Parts: sequence; structure tokens; C-alpha cells
Amino acid sequence: MTGSLLGVDVGGTGIKAGAVDAGTSTVLRRRETPTPLGGEPLAIAAAVRGILSEISDDADAPVGICLPTIVVGGVARSAANVSTAWIGTDAVALFQDELQRAVQVLNDADAAGLAEIAALDEQQRAGVVIAITLGTGIGSALFTDGVLTPNTELGHLTMDGELVDRSVGFSAIRRENRAVEVWAERVDRYLRHLQRLFSPSLFVIGGGRQHLLRRDPCAARRRRPDRPRGLRQRRGHRRRGGGRWLVAPTMTGSAHGSAAGYAEGCVSIGGCPNRDGELLTCVEAMTRRRSDFQAARLPRDHPLPRSLSFSPPGALDRVHGTAWGYRRGCRQDSGCPHWGSGRKTCAQARRDYLAEYRARRMDGHGKAVEHGTTRGALSGCTDEARCPRGADGLTCLEARRRSRLAAARRSGVAPRVEPVIADAILPMIRDLRLEGWSIRRIAREAGCGAETVRRLVVAADTGICGVRVRPETFATLVGMQRRRDSACVAQDSHRSMEAMFPSS
Repeated sequence: MTGSLLGVDVGGTGIKAGAVDAGTSTVLRRRETPTPLGGEPLAIAAAVRGILSEISDDADAPVGICLPTIVVGGVARSAANVSTAWIGTDAVALFQDELQRAVQVLNDADAAGLAEIAALDEQQRAGVVIAITLGTGIGSALFTDGVLTPNTELGHLTMDGELVDRSVGFSAIRRENRAVEVWAERVDRYLRHLQRLFSPSLFVIGGGRQHLLRRDPCAARRRRPDRPRGLRQRRGHRRRGGGRWLVAPTMTGSAHGSAAGYAEGCVSIGGCPNRDGELLTCVEAMTRRRSDFQAARLPRDHPLPRSLSFSPPGALDRVHGTAWGYRRGCRQDSGCPHWGSGRKTCAQARRDYLAEYRARRMDGHGKAVEHGTTRGALSGCTDEARCPRGADGLTCLEARRRSRLAAARRSGVAPRVEPVIADAILPMIRDLRLEGWSIRRIAREAGCGAETVRRLVVAADTGICGVRVRPETFATLVGMQRRRDSACVAQDSHRSMEAMFPSS
């Protein structure tokens, strides 16, 4: 086949498209655009037409489109992370009318699984293979001896009484504002649940968020220099039935058996080629660097042999059980010689030292605690009821949470929140100011910064419209307004009763 082929992946968050040379399977161009708000069929079809016009001028090139829905005979039978209007929609006819070309439609996880199964050898295809895509939701593809069972939708299973797609999908982490480590634990529990149900011989983990499962997130984004970036390029994680991770490391030149190898993706003892050799595996080398301060002084890409002992006997005995031992490399409770003997480990000594330091700071020793800031929370001010708050009305923990959320949004882990227009609450702000409320008091009650309240006050006094605030600030102010309205209604009712039934 000559010419180009076009592929489109429609997700709950973004739409990705690529043009591929049909002869060499080389990706020629690729584009990505956000999924239209609401995920309506007509809006998505228009977005697909727009993104395809950017990557290809060939009006006759066939298109393959992946949807986050069950697809039976070209008709969508479900809707995950898109509008429910997709249910019952003839997706093939919809896209053919919009694009005026030949179109094939398939479930997104089934398409990803077919690409992965084609890259496996015969031995790996044997038995039950489950491909899982980790994105806004959870997608799945089930294969038996290389044959696809379509539309399995294992993300719609329930676990702990809740739908897996809702509790394990990455949208849950955004919605609950949780750390990535919490999400990784949920994914691991979900894989163990599937293992009990289907006993697969192989898990293939893919999707737009699977790279966050790595210890070093940046390593998953590196591309092998000797392989072109193509549609069948896999990102690396596989898990064998029985609980052992097999990793196809994306090494960029560092030797196995070193801490640099671990940082570049070799994060499994079973998947490292040194597991039966004279050198340590990458995981063992990383562990040795953490527990042996002499090994930590070597270059990170230096392979470590199994037979070589770096630190002389007793080198750390005099500092074990102290914070200094933790600083010299003994950072795990189970790896300290004091573990299980009733004596304090280096890690516990470190924790005690930090707790004592923070307690002294809170008692007024050393540099004064900057309340209402992230530094205040790190210095030990973790009680919101006792925190005197900063100039903008925030406690130390609130400032810490906002700082972490802002960092997550900058890195793309948490969604960027679009501000909303606050014209509806300007009359209440004006009334509060007439009642004598200070800007700081309003900020404290609303849980926002004093600068935000100052902008609202100026808008209320001058009649300026279109002032925008964060959604959570707007919701808090609306709640304040409703409580004030309820109190006013109660007072009016009480006065009416007094007028109707005057006391003797």
C-alpha cells in the first residue's frame, strides 16, 4: 500500500491525530487538541475534521478513529468520559458525513491492544493477555492466544463498591486532588483484582498516564535514539501474572547494574539482564547507593559488582541510630542494623530530630515562623485551629495545599482551573463593606487572598463588571450570600409574627 494513513484517538481530555506513511509505517505528522467541552458527537466530529486538515492534504486518505465507547457494527453503545449522546450514534456515518472519506471506527483500548499484540512474539501471545490503557479513564483489551475479545470494558468493573473507571481513572486524582503515589497504589490493586479474575499470562500497560508509574517520570518521556518514534513504539511497562513486573527499559546508553540504569527505566530485578550475573541489577545498585555511603560517592553510571564490599566493617556502627547515620546513607528502617533489636534506627532518629526541631520552632526558638506561608507548614505549624493566619487570611496548611496544587497544575498533573465571573456576588461584597467588614475579614471567611477581595471591592464600588475569581472562591462567596439571605428571611418572618401577635 502506498500513500498515507490517518489515525485519530478521541479521549476524554484530548484528541490526538497522526499521519503515517503506509509503506514504511513512519509517523509523518502528529497533532493534539483538547476535547470539546461536553464531548458531544457533532462537536467532536468537527474537531476531528479540523485536526486532520492540519496534518494531511490528501482528501482520499482513509481514517481510523478510536472512541472511548463500545463499538458494535460502527454504532456506539456506551459513553465513557464523553457525552451520553454518543449512545446509539452511528459513528461511522457521522464521521463519513463530516470528513467525506472512508472511515473505520474502533474502541480505543481494543485498537491499542491490537497494536501491542502485533509487536509481541508467539510465546508472549500465548494464553490470556490483557492490555490496559491508563488515561482519563480505564480502557482494556482482552486477548486469548492472540485473538481479540472486543469491547470488554474491564474499567466498568466494580472494586470496593465503586466503579473502577471512576475510582482508578486519572480523573479521580484530579477530582480528589490526591498525589500520584495514591493513584499508583489504586492501579496496582486493580491489576491484582484482574489477576484473580482472569489469571492472565501478561499485562500490557499503556495510555497517556502510564509513564507516571515510573519512579523517574522524566525517564519515561525519553525516546530511544536508535528507533524512530512510531505508532507501535511501546512505552515500556508489562506485568507478568504472578506479581512480577517485566520492563522493556528505554535505556539511553547507561550501563545496567548502575543507579543511572534504574533512573532510565530498569526498575525491575526480574527484567534486568544482570539478574543472574556478576553485577548487581539496577534496582540493587540503587539500593546499595542508598545504604552504602562509599558506593554513593561513585559515579551514577558506574556498574557495581556483587562481590565487592565498599564500606569497611564497622564504618557506620558509630553513627547508626542517629540522624547522621541517615545522612550518610542508612535511610531505610529495614536496612538499619538496629532494626528489630529495640534500638532506634537511623530513619527513626531522623524523624525524631525533625519533630523536635519543628516543636522548638513553634515554641519560639530560632527564626520566627512565617505563618500563612508554605514555610510555616514545613516549620511545624500543622494545626489550622491554632494557626494565627497570615496577612491574606490563610493558614499555613492552606498555603501549603495551594502551593502544591499550583505546582501540580504547572507540571500538568492537575487540571488548570478556569476562573469564573463574579458579578453575582458584588452586591453582597458592597453590603459587607457597608456593615463594617474589613477586607481581611472577608478574605478569612471566603478562604481566599486579600488581593482577590480588594479587586471585588473596587469592582463593587465602581460598577466594573467581568471580574473573575477562582471557582472555589466563588462557591464559598455564594454560600455566604445564601446564608445571609436565609438569615434575612428568618428575621423578616420573626418581625411579621411579632406584628401579627404583639406580646401583652
